[in-house]
Amino acid sequence: MPSTQAGFLAAGCTLAIANLVLMVLSLAQDRPAAVARAWALATAAGAVGFVVLTGGAPVTTTIGAFLVAETAALVTLSVVAVRVTRAGARV
Repeated sequence: MPSTQAGFLAAGCTLAIANLVLMVLSLAQDRPAAVARAWALATAAGAVGFVVLTGGAPVTTTIGAFLVAETAALVTLSVVAVRVTRAGARV
């Protein structure tokens, strides 16, 4: 695997760990529906990324879709986490 692909894969894994933290935070605050919606949106974004990148090398396409999905998950789970934190601060 070329170093560029390995670097992008490592970035995706780093995003995945951040997403895990955000997901656990939201689940601990009893927001499973919001987490499920966030992952549904991230999955849809990953599928779109896969379709857009189709035609390239299979590994490149897969890594690209993985990065798109994990980035979308980070954005949506961050929104959920901010809402959970703000709602908790009001109580």
